[in-house]
Amino acid sequence: MAKEKIILLLTPAFPAHEQDWNWLPVLQRLTLSMQAIDADLPVKLISFSYPYQNKTYFWNGMEVFSMNLMHLNKVQRLLAWCKIWKQMRALNQQYQIQSMVSFWIAETSLLGSWFAWWHRIPFYAWICGQDAKPGNRFARLSKLKPANCIAISDFISDGFEQHYGIRPMQTIPFGVSPTPTNTHFNNRPIDIIGVGSLKPLKQFHLFIEVVALIQQQHPHLKVLICGSGELHDALLEMILEKGLEHNVQLLGEVMHHETIQLLSQSKIILHSSNYEGMSAACLEGLEAGCQLISFVKSMHTEIDHWQIASSVEDMAQKAMTILDHPPAATKRVMPYSIYQTATKVLEFSNR
Repeated sequence: MAKEKIILLLTPAFPAHEQDWNWLPVLQRLTLSMQAIDADLPVKLISFSYPYQNKTYFWNGMEVFSMNLMHLNKVQRLLAWCKIWKQMRALNQQYQIQSMVSFWIAETSLLGSWFAWWHRIPFYAWICGQDAKPGNRFARLSKLKPANCIAISDFISDGFEQHYGIRPMQTIPFGVSPTPTNTHFNNRPIDIIGVGSLKPLKQFHLFIEVVALIQQQHPHLKVLICGSGELHDALLEMILEKGLEHNVQLLGEVMHHETIQLLSQSKIILHSSNYEGMSAACLEGLEAGCQLISFVKSMHTEIDHWQIASSVEDMAQKAMTILDHPPAATKRVMPYSIYQTATKVLEFSNR
């Protein structure tokens, strides 16, 4: 009797339950879209670090094996790797694994690539961001080649080739889902929004510098920052020092669906990060009708309503131009849909 075919996804984290929407919403949308497109090819997941418990559970009908590696020491981690290998072997014995896909070049790609090679299973590693930076030992230890590497953006593909000599054969950004949004640009009460973790990589101190320049010309500027992190107190102090306490509000961590609502009420999304694969917040902002300004150009091609700034002053000037000469109506831009992403995953999984 023929075994049932499955796709096996390996991820550092996955939501613990169906209401846990702040854990990797892009991966949630991808798996749900894959399931909707081809219900006859079940998706199963091994989540390495989160949830923080060893358990097997179902999320929207998909079986998830949680391994809880987050807080393990080196010896415990090696033992956990053996347990993950046994879990993959058990799945391979029970099912015909059509393909394996790991997210990030990390433990997921290390174990996944070698298991797939040993059992002659098609394997793909999705390079999603900082894993393309130099010094990632898993890039050397994983069994990677151009044909089994997928980059989330051209920026990441260029970086991975530069640092590891491997040019991913495919570039597939995580797309977004269409959402109802405000179509009148001037009816958006939030002038500028920022979305992301408050950590050094995101450079929110430069975001505040940009806002300070704009506020000189727009004293009633309304700015929101959605995100939590280690730099919260430092950013709050900076806001007070620059006299922006009536302009800038730090909202802390915001539920994903609430972030989408805020984006639909915002004119401009500023993305001050100095390194970015393909920010989901940026794509969601474009889809919600925001104008986007960032320092990093993720794709070689031009994307409507996405401007690239060369400096703090340039970013401020671009934002002021939009505020001073607003478009008559909102244009929703969706260069990459999650449906297209899921379709491509299923296409190479069915080869």
